[in-house]
Amino acid sequence: MKTVEKKLNIAVPYDLRRIGDPETLLFFDIETTGFSPSSSMLYLIGCLYFRGGEAHFVQWLACGLSEETEVLGAFLRLASGFGTLVHYNGDTFDLRYLQGLADQYRIVTPFDRLRSFDILKKVRAVRTLLQLENCRLKTVERFLGICREDLYSGGELIDVYREYLESRDPGRERLLLLHNEEDILNLPGLLPVLEYADFLNDPAFADVSSGFSEDGTVLQVSAETPYTFPCRAALTATAGIRILLEGHRLLAEIPVTRGTMKTFYQNYRDYYYLPEEDTAIHKRLAQFVDKPHRVPATPRTACTRVTGVFLPARKGLDLPVFTEDYKTGAPQVLYREEYLPEYLAALVFGLRSPAVS
Repeated sequence: MKTVEKKLNIAVPYDLRRIGDPETLLFFDIETTGFSPSSSMLYLIGCLYFRGGEAHFVQWLACGLSEETEVLGAFLRLASGFGTLVHYNGDTFDLRYLQGLADQYRIVTPFDRLRSFDILKKVRAVRTLLQLENCRLKTVERFLGICREDLYSGGELIDVYREYLESRDPGRERLLLLHNEEDILNLPGLLPVLEYADFLNDPAFADVSSGFSEDGTVLQVSAETPYTFPCRAALTATAGIRILLEGHRLLAEIPVTRGTMKTFYQNYRDYYYLPEEDTAIHKRLAQFVDKPHRVPATPRTACTRVTGVFLPARKGLDLPVFTEDYKTGAPQVLYREEYLPEYLAALVFGLRSPAVS
């Protein structure tokens, strides 16, 4: 078995503390000759971890068919000293493969006590938001502007490994190690995509400002966020709302409705309707209105009219909902500058897919 070890100077463009204690994180990736441990071979594992702010990189390459258990054992011994395994699609492939292989050799693994952090799951949660063609590793790398020297896929390297076993050619060995090394070293570089998932899970805003378009039909909102979006992301939400995420900011364009609308009370039996004013008041106030000028309210008349500027209603907003009339027109909420942080949070939560967690 060949072991490659080196220390690297890596600037991670993401706060690792959002995942866990940086010194308990182990980034890893495996290379195999197939998808099942019962019919293929594990020939290479690469890892990256941080100690005292310094990056440590290690690879184990099986130089012969009999060295598979050495590679597996070396990785398991290292992994047992960490708390979280960080990977891309490891929940579906890498960890299952390693566990299956260990079971064949009757080797005990530490996986049941280690936390697994699969970056792919976070990417799936924001794929639609970021308009990604798919969730493949190289697709995400291209989105983030990550370049590779390696031009091979894992499948293409299977033949390269077979040729390496026969020839021990240094050139083929370099191709094998390079592919795995770039897979590993690019994992921290993928982490900025988590900024979008983090934002959807916990939107927060500061320095919120707003203004109207020249024709007054669109509310333009700008807000600072605690997140750093690595690439510009533009999208359209329901009701024609447009959102742009760029740098530390969210920019939104929200169509508005101007005029008079009504908010209806579900507990209509607690209200009286005043026909002359086309409005409803609570029974506790009705004592101040002469009986000829009031009638018991119905679901259609238990309402209050408000004139102002209205925004499309969002699910989760704890604000009165307005419509043009009883069960008529799209639901709206009254625009107030102080409501905007709450409104933006509801807008962002509406962008979440079920996979966000």
